Amino acid sequence: MIQLAEEHVNYTSGKTPLTGAFIYDVHAPRPMPGIVMAPNMMGITASNIAHAERLASEGYAVLVADLYGVAPSSSDEASSLMHALKDSPEERYRMRAALKQLSSDPRVDGNKIAAVGFCYGGHCVLELARSGVAIRAVFSVHGTLDTLSPAKKGQLPAKVVVLNGAADPFVSAEQIGDFSKEMAAAEADFMFINYRGAVHSFTYPRADVTGKMEYNENISNRAFNTILGELHRAYYRMPTA
Repeated sequence: MIQLAEEHVNYTSGKTPLTGAFIYDVHAPRPMPGIVMAPNMMGITASNIAHAERLASEGYAVLVADLYGVAPSSSDEASSLMHALKDSPEERYRMRAALKQLSSDPRVDGNKIAAVGFCYGGHCVLELARSGVAIRAVFSVHGTLDTLSPAKKGQLPAKVVVLNGAADPFVSAEQIGDFSKEMAAAEADFMFINYRGAVHSFTYPRADVTGKMEYNENISNRAFNTILGELHRAYYRMPTA
């Protein structure tokens, strides 16, 4: 029987206080494999908690990372916070702080850690991977692929999985080409999936900007199934019968 619990956890990135959401099944065997989840631009909201619960119901301990240290009160404020953080050194520091917090929890197997990010969070987990952390895998879901600090050869141990909407107007063919070249040059283990007909934010139920940001339940389910399948194959947790 699955019984999900949610705890608020306090940690810091440098001098910045952060509060993440730790979500897990109280009946899951210990220690649990862990997932650092980077939410979309809006931060720790109900829809992002729902994504974490979907992963936690499969036996994973999920820490939804606090990216800003404050809860945005509007999309304009969230956009401002995101643009101030994106591509700065602090972006990677905050992801590493969340990873450290999750890995240090005694209920979590620190040798079985992955990262999953949605929209802006997808960019964040790619930056975490590019920083060279020794985790099993990162999954960027409808996230942008650009970076100011490309991965270096032999310094990207995590498997990189990108789940992209083929019609996403925010991810250009040039971005995809540059990203593929970057991964090849870094000799990374990576997988890129384009979902035909999907645009940006296809896992976000409130996305409703035609042709730009649209929820797609079928594609969303396929993306989650891909994430879970890759995690199982990486021996985080064997599939249940």
